Amino acid sequence: MRNTVVDVVIVGAGPVGTNAAVFLAAMGISVQLLEVGSDILEGASRAAFINHGDGFEYYKPGHRRTGELCIDGAFAKGLLYPIAALQTKVCDADHPIRFLLTAESARKDGITLTEFFENARSMQRHFARRFVALRRKLDFSVERMALAFSRTPDTFWRPLGDAELADVNGIVGGCSGSSSGINMAYYYAFLKDGIRTRGVGFQSNCVVESIEASPGGYVVNAGGNAFRARQVMLAAGHQVPALVSKIRGIAVGSPPAGTYFLNAMTLLELPPTRNRHTLEAARRINFALQQEQGGMFACLAAPSESRAGMAAVYAPSSSGSQLSAHSFRAGSPPPVAWNSSIADGLPVDDVNVLGTWQRICRLYPFLEGYGKIRRTMCRAVFNLGTTDSNGGTDRRVREIVDVEPRISADASISAWAAPKWTNAELVALMATDHVLKGLGARQLPKHAEFGLGPTALDVAEIADSLRLSSCREDDALRYIRAEGLPESLLGVAPNTGSET
Repeated sequence: MRNTVVDVVIVGAGPVGTNAAVFLAAMGISVQLLEVGSDILEGASRAAFINHGDGFEYYKPGHRRTGELCIDGAFAKGLLYPIAALQTKVCDADHPIRFLLTAESARKDGITLTEFFENARSMQRHFARRFVALRRKLDFSVERMALAFSRTPDTFWRPLGDAELADVNGIVGGCSGSSSGINMAYYYAFLKDGIRTRGVGFQSNCVVESIEASPGGYVVNAGGNAFRARQVMLAAGHQVPALVSKIRGIAVGSPPAGTYFLNAMTLLELPPTRNRHTLEAARRINFALQQEQGGMFACLAAPSESRAGMAAVYAPSSSGSQLSAHSFRAGSPPPVAWNSSIADGLPVDDVNVLGTWQRICRLYPFLEGYGKIRRTMCRAVFNLGTTDSNGGTDRRVREIVDVEPRISADASISAWAAPKWTNAELVALMATDHVLKGLGARQLPKHAEFGLGPTALDVAEIADSLRLSSCREDDALRYIRAEGLPESLLGVAPNTGSET
């Protein structure tokens, strides 16, 4: 039995836990990262993340804080990563990410294009405030800001003309955004390099048996070993309630109340074709809003005349990609049956997979007779319970709140989750700040003007020392092969030179 002593143990190697581990290690804090799976990022959607830095999904005035936090998260990600290196290169000026309003939504939910565009202008104003403040802080030209963050207030959005909507059905209008697809292979590779170069202790295939009080802190018994630390961070997604039940010897509170969701993401093969219309339509990232009337088609790797591509699709309804929900308030963890769905995915003939396919083909008719269902992954997400989110059941409100998510009375055991992948780094920095406070170390700087997120963290001030700016091609290739993704996603090796 190995006995390891560190400053902090982090349980869960998803985007929040892994980023927090790398950030803390860069500050000289000793970290042990534990993961029940075989590698980092296994609990996350491993193929189809979108950098949702536009906020256009959150069209109601009461939802706009969620969109603003997505914009803040996108800025934080751009400060901490060479963001251009993470893009799938699917989106460009001729193929922008598109946010579309369906006729069904307009009819059933009463959404109007006027409201839709007013929200886009509201998000643009928030983006412009952050852009101007960070430009002043960084002393960058507009051109250099555009390079660092891939957009400016002027390029943030525009309404789409009728001719630009000819390849989709049942759409009353929409707008182009300025976010993009994220190349998860390179994101994985940057994080793997961060773990390797900054000395993070990492153990995979590691089941936590107990968390017990010990002199000066806690001991986490996991994988037949004992890890002693002053701080314990739980960043294990839907496994957090079960982990809390394994805490021994101290009084603990319940994890934050909210709603866990089990979602499915279906991957499509896009075969080679000489049909120019199909090639154009396939090279898109589309979000048709809202809820049951919507559906996402996101190209990961564009097809060509000689090479297959790949896309992900998602239909936001209980007959499509939203499989199950679990309201969590006090002590009842999500169903154990979720674990097998997460491990095995769904078969091609599953009723929800077929429902997703039918919905997506109605919206994007070029897929009928062309796209081929390859596989469907299942992942759990958590939506914090707030007044506006109705206990976390309203997916259109995904808040980050300025509350220490304490599990132990002294907050030395805490639980963290990001509402969106886009603001995973922002939440990881909040968790890092919390741990620093508990260790009696100097906390991260905040600034009323330059700060991001609910705690106004001055990410620009600390980014130079935390920035993940190198990765290895073999790590990215390993991810591609493990996930069965097209090697065309690798493209040209990312430019890892500093952009900020």
